[in-house]
Amino acid sequence: MPHTVYALPPIDVPKPQEKILTNGSIFLHESIATVLMQFQLGQTKLRKVDIINILTDEKVTDDVYYYVDLAEKRDYFLAEQSEQVSGNSYDPSIKCKYIRRPQTGDIALKADAAECDVDLWHEPMLRDSWFMSDRLVQALIKAGLTPQQDVDLVQCRLV
Repeated sequence: MPHTVYALPPIDVPKPQEKILTNGSIFLHESIATVLMQFQLGQTKLRKVDIINILTDEKVTDDVYYYVDLAEKRDYFLAEQSEQVSGNSYDPSIKCKYIRRPQTGDIALKADAAECDVDLWHEPMLRDSWFMSDRLVQALIKAGLTPQQDVDLVQCRLV
């Protein structure tokens, strides 16, 4: 896991008090990471990282961020019962799916997801996905995470 992350300003630099950064990886502000560490993460690890300007080699923020090594994978995603699901138009043999800008209820999960043994996981069949238990979401909101401002939280449908 990285100790240092290099950013190319202005696009990769966190805005003041930005709580969650995603660019293929997940970075959490310390206020969010502290809450997450209190939950069942299984093999998922968090590591404190410095975000460095690649051009000047200086830290871009004094805020503390953590890199999330999302190691827990589950198989709850139901592509056939989800809305707005697309495949790879270049290579239909690739089974991984994606959903652009999902809305509440678009993503269908097996009912077993409500009893998942971890509070944060990835669904390999849904590209760029990360899922949280309801109790983790509620704790993050209580800690100051603002849905649709800090991160697009979308409630899934259990089938």
